[in-house]
Amino acid sequence: MNKNMPKARRVHLNKLAVQRINAYRRSQGLPPLDLTTVPLGNEVVPEGSIGLASANNATAAANLPPAVDNSKLDSFPLVRNQGDLGSCASFSTTYYVGTHMLGLARGWNNKNNDNDTKLSPK
Repeated sequence: MNKNMPKARRVHLNKLAVQRINAYRRSQGLPPLDLTTVPLGNEVVPEGSIGLASANNATAAANLPPAVDNSKLDSFPLVRNQGDLGSCASFSTTYYVGTHMLGLARGWNNKNNDNDTKLSPK
């Protein structure tokens, strides 16, 4: 698996990360931070690449919230019942995670009963 998965050298912040950091800071009575973001999909800098270290990394690490709930995001689909389909693994991976990630990347609101933007667990 190691030969097929590049190791991350560094991780930059995207807009959602900064929003979560600042929401957590507000909940603690702290002012928001003005942090630089990268576009969605460009967060990971692979090992062996050339690039400057980000000053955001140390600041962000000290301000990360203890937990986040992705199910509250518009891109996360509504909870469904698999019924007698017997597809708990594909519901968790394809329907929830896949639909959420695709919706997050494309800006889709999946908090509805429309299946046009959701991946099928079948």
